[in-house]
Amino acid sequence: MHQCTVAEALELFHAFYNRQFAGGTPSFTVIHGYGSSGEGGRIRKALRAFLEGFADTLTWKTGEELDGNPGCTVVYPKKPLPSTTDLLGVEILRYCSVPRTEDKIVGEFHRHGQRQIKESIRRLKQQSRLREIFKGAHKMYQSVLS
Repeated sequence: MHQCTVAEALELFHAFYNRQFAGGTPSFTVIHGYGSSGEGGRIRKALRAFLEGFADTLTWKTGEELDGNPGCTVVYPKKPLPSTTDLLGVEILRYCSVPRTEDKIVGEFHRHGQRQIKESIRRLKQQSRLREIFKGAHKMYQSVLS
């Protein structure tokens, strides 16, 4: 994951994880590095925050717990991760807890690409999880509380 942006690293991890799960791998080590700041790197922090959100899908241990190495994390897959489109949908719903225009949504999640963002919005509307509201002349989207 060295030389990757945080977004690229998480996308690589997502694809690698699902390949490892499909192949029956009981565990694998992610070498993300510790970071040069002395406080832990951005990829390390983002990956571990990502893993925290999938307690029902996987377990994991920090390198510090296992062998004192803060530059790696060991992952134990239990289920496949949801698709990147599904993950984007969750992020969009969280972001749209207050009304947002499509331009704001696209700006916030631009790393995913405009086409994928618009597809996620369309799916969320079809699932009645995102609703259109109008404020003056502006069409906005807001999450629907379950």
